[in-house]
Order: sequence, then C-alpha cells, then structure tokens
Amino acid sequence: MVENSLELYTNGGETVLFSYLLDPALLLLVDRLDCDCAIAEPNPLRCEAVIQAWTQTGGQALSVTSNQ
Repeated sequence: MVENSLELYTNGGETVLFSYLLDPALLLLVDRLDCDCAIAEPNPLRCEAVIQAWTQTGGQALSVTSNQ
C-alpha cells in the first residue's frame, strides 16, 4: 500500500519523509523514483542497521543524530 502510494503520488526530486521505517526496501523504491528521503526513527540501533544496509547496496546516506 505504501509502495503504491509513493509510485502514484510522488514526483522525482521530491523529499519523502518516513516516521518509522516499516521496510528498508522502501529506500530502494525512493531511490528508483529519484527522490530524497528522511527517516524519523526513534530507535538508534534500527537507524544504524538501516544505514548500514543502505550503504552496502550502494546508497549514500547522511546520518543525523539527536543528543537527547
């Protein structure tokens, strides 16, 4: 359902924001659509795992952390 919505309503160059990342494979779709992506994930370990998986598939990631 999320995938279909992204494909139908997102244009290249737009920024996609995920609050919680349901499926890291969504990053591949966002990349294929030529969009930027920001993820608001409260679990730092999950963030690191997603970033690591993304960079291993050739993606470029900018990690921004909060000092709360």
